[in-house]
Formats: sequence, structure tokens, C-alpha cells
Amino acid sequence: KAPSPGILEGVLPGAAALVEGNDAEALSLLQAAAAADPASSLTWVFVGEAARRCGRHEESSAALEKAFEAGGDETVLLALGSSYHRSGRVVDALEMFKRVLRMRPDDPEVHFHLGTCFLEVGEHARALDEFRVVQTLRPTFPGLHLRTGVAMARLGRALGAIESFKEALRVDPSDAEAHFQLGEIYLDLGRAKDAFDAYREAGRLDPDHAPSLQGLGLACRELGRMQDALKAFQEVARINPGDAMAHRHMGLVLDRIGRSREALDAYARAIEARPEDAEAHYQSGLVSRKLNEPERAVASFRRVVELRPQHADAHAHLGFLYRDLGRPQESLDAFRAVTEARPTDSQAFNNLGNAYSALGQDKEAVEVFIKAVRLSPDYAEAFVNLGGALLRYGKPEESLKALQEAIRLLPEHPRAHCNLGATYIALEKLSEAAASLKKAVSLDPNLAETRYQMGRLQVRVNDRNAAFAEYKRLQELDPALAEKLFKEVYG
Repeated sequence: KAPSPGILEGVLPGAAALVEGNDAEALSLLQAAAAADPASSLTWVFVGEAARRCGRHEESSAALEKAFEAGGDETVLLALGSSYHRSGRVVDALEMFKRVLRMRPDDPEVHFHLGTCFLEVGEHARALDEFRVVQTLRPTFPGLHLRTGVAMARLGRALGAIESFKEALRVDPSDAEAHFQLGEIYLDLGRAKDAFDAYREAGRLDPDHAPSLQGLGLACRELGRMQDALKAFQEVARINPGDAMAHRHMGLVLDRIGRSREALDAYARAIEARPEDAEAHYQSGLVSRKLNEPERAVASFRRVVELRPQHADAHAHLGFLYRDLGRPQESLDAFRAVTEARPTDSQAFNNLGNAYSALGQDKEAVEVFIKAVRLSPDYAEAFVNLGGALLRYGKPEESLKALQEAIRLLPEHPRAHCNLGATYIALEKLSEAAASLKKAVSLDPNLAETRYQMGRLQVRVNDRNAAFAEYKRLQELDPALAEKLFKEVYG
């Protein structure tokens, strides 16, 4: 419905202001005209357009709703769907476009809008179907090849996506978004050089497009061009200081080029921008551990497992850190969490077994080491640890079997021969013990446990001078073990 003749005088100045680009003035004039004649659908359409240009999308949608109520046709519904879309009401937009489609089944614009909305709600196959309809109705529809490529990419059809993006660039070589999307596909395919070229062109066409610069940095990193990668991520951070990902990637590059302290600062900025960024906390923990700052590393990894309770690697790092800090119970708890997150990981059970051993809980250690070797029957290290735990648990015969299997798997394992020597001592097979311990010494002369067992053997054969010599060597390697041996030698 057109405005009444009297109201037309109010609409025309508003429309003229729109044409001249005076959007705020136009909106004020048109709102006054609509208030004077609320039954005029055309006036409300003008109000909707003016509100859109002012960036007031909710007001635009409300005006277009009134335009339709006042007798607007499917053109108003199409505009209303677009307004819903702009204001983030994608589901409402989708329903509106479906409604228009029933009135205009062969309108390529409606199919295109539908496809775009389907993309945004994750229905990528339906989006692709709509874009294919547009292809049959109007092959030159603006943005068609780009959107088709995006749909194909999200469906995992990389080659089809590449062809669509290339077609978009044949139509318009200056389409920065098409170059960017092409870079994304190439990077996913591991084609870092092609990705670099695509991202670089996207950045040339749109210098402030942060995602293109981010992609360029990732491609440079894959190509080993660390300084270029760093510059790209720094530029992203300049454009958007609150981009946590840019700071995190910056940290990775800085650490890789040996600037670990600066990497920590970059991770701190990432965490400040996005406190729930578990990956930034994790990387910060790795660098802190590398810089020998265990308490800071513990704090980082603890935050990771708060954010992601099933993050097995973070639990594992906590286990080792707690062990080194002399906090065996916390180490045990951390390694247990690893086995819960990875119930088929033999190494996780081996670490848990070592944690039980550190607490003197040899029965539990034996049970866990058995799980480790059942999961990986060729895991020599777990057999070594199982043998040691069985010996401490008072089962030397079973220990002997485990250690013999360890040596079969890894003949040159010094600790396996050391533990075997200790087992032979327990079995009163002293000549076999001597042979095993000599083998262990030849493989690693500085293994403290071997020197301790050798001293014990000398005590058993009543050679106190040789035992004292082992004690002197042991003082340099492990004073606590040396003191233990001294008590065995001299009571």
C-alpha cells in the first residue's frame, strides 16, 4: 500500500535523504511518516532500509514485519529474511526464505539465501543442493562459486571445493575471500606452498583481513619460514590485540626459534585474551618446564586439566613434575588420571606402576605393570619394572621370568641386567648375580642402582674391601643409596 497523498510529502524527503546518503536524517523523517500513516507498507519498507543503513538491524526487521502486516508481498518477506539474517536470527531467516520459496520456486536469489542459511546452521549438504539449483537457474549469480566451494569444503570434498574457488577467481580475480578459502583448503591438504600463495594474495587484496594473515603465518610455519610466520602473527595481533590464537601461534614460533621467555609472554597474552584457552595454558606449561620453572609449569597444567579433565598429556606432565618435586601421592593421582583417559595406553600404566613403586606400594605396582605388558607384550621397559616390583614384593622366581623376557626383548638394557643381578642375589645364585651385575656395569658404569647391588653382592661373598670401593663410587652417584649400602656393610 502506497502512502496517502498527504503523507507522501513526509516520505519523499526521507527517500531523498536516503539517496543522498543522509541515513540518520532519512530514518528520522521516515519514522515520522510511518507513525502518521502506519497502514502504508511502502513507508515501512523505506523505514526498514534506512534502519539497515544505520546498522540498526533489529529496528529494520521490526519495520519490515509491519510492512508485511500492512499488505506487503513476497518481496517484503525476502527483505525481512535478509534482515533477520543480518541481525543473526539465522533460523528465522531460514523459515522466511522457505516461505518465499513457496511463492517463487524458480527465484535464484531465494535459493542462494537458503543455501547461505543452511551453511550457517551446519546443514552443508542441503546448502550445496540449493547452490546447485542456483547454478541451473543463473550460473553467473554473484558469490555462487564461492559459497559452493565453502559447502564442498565443509563436506570434505576438497577437490570440488578447489575447483569452485578457482572458478570464483576466474570470474573475479580480485575476490579476496576466494583466495582465502583456497588457502584454507590447501593448508588442510598439507600443500603449504600453495596455501602460502593463496593467503598472500588474499592479504594483498585485503591487507587488514586478519584470518588471511593468520593463515599466512601458519603456512610460513609449515614451510619453516619462522621469521615470516612471526611477522604475520604480529600483524594479526596489531589488527586485533585480543586475538588469543594469534598470540598463541606467536608463542609457538618464538619457542621454536629459541626465544622461549618471549614465548611465555605471548602465551600470557593469549590467556589474558581468552582465559579458557586450554592449548595456551598447555603450551605455557611446556615452555615453563623447558625453562626449569616447575611450579609455574604445574600451575599451567593444572589449569589445563580443570578446563579439559580428559587431557591425558597434561596429566602426564603433572605426574612427572610432581615426581620430580617430591610429591609422590600427587604424582600417582596424575598418572592414574592418564590411565583413565587412555585405558589402552601401556606407557601410561608403566608410569602409574612407577608411581606406586615410589610410594612403596609394590602389590599395586605389580598389578599395574602386568596391565602394561598385557597391552604391549614387547614393552621391555615395563618388563624391567615388573621384575623389580615382583622382587620387592617377595616373588623372586616370577621376577626372574619377567627380567629374562625384558633382556630377550632388549639385550643391552642396563637396568634389566641390574635387576636380574638383584634377583639372583635373592635366589642365592651369587655367581649368576655377579655375571649380570658386571654386564650392567659394562653397559652403564654410572647407574647407581647397579653399584648398590654390586656392593650388596660383595657383602654376601664377604669381600668388605670391594664393598667399600662400591660405597665410595656410590657416594658420588647417589649419596642416599651410598648411606644405605654403608649400613649393610658395617651394620
